[in-house]
Order: sequence, then C-alpha cells, then structure tokens
Amino acid sequence: MSDTATLDQVAATLSVKPMPVVVPSLTPSTKLVLAGGAAIVSVAKAFAGDRGLSWTNQVVVVAAMPTFRQLAGLGAELLGARGRTALIRPTGGR
Repeated sequence: MSDTATLDQVAATLSVKPMPVVVPSLTPSTKLVLAGGAAIVSVAKAFAGDRGLSWTNQVVVVAAMPTFRQLAGLGAELLGARGRTALIRPTGGR
C-alpha cells in the first residue's frame, strides 16, 4: 500500500472527513502551520510525493482534538520523518 493510500485509510479509521485543501507549492524552505484533519492529510500527501521535504522541520500542527494530534503523529511515521511532529495544543482544548 502506498503512503498516500495508507494516509487515507488512517484518516478514514479516525473518522477524518476528506475535504479538498489547496496545498501551496512546497520547497525545503517552506514552513507550514496546519489545523484540521483534512489539512494534515493533504499536506502529508504532498510531502509523501517529495522526499526533499522534511515534515519534522517544516510543519507545526495546531490541534485541540486528540484525533488530529494522532493523525499528525502517524503521518510523520508514515513519511519516515526523523523526529516528532511539532504539535501545539491550544488552551481550552480536549
């Protein structure tokens, strides 16, 4: 199973609804702050298509919901990231 198919399967298992998210052109110097499951999946798919990108160094995920934090962590694992996903849990979150 490809990385993108696995991401779709994980997202479905976690009840993350697929929604179109426009991902900008990405370079190794691009920095992104993501919020929401659909954004996490869309950007992770873009990273899967370009091994010159670094999820760990370029992405920060803001997520109050545990599901989205889990998805971001699993995305890093599926992408073969060399470190942990940078996560921010807003105050007042779950």
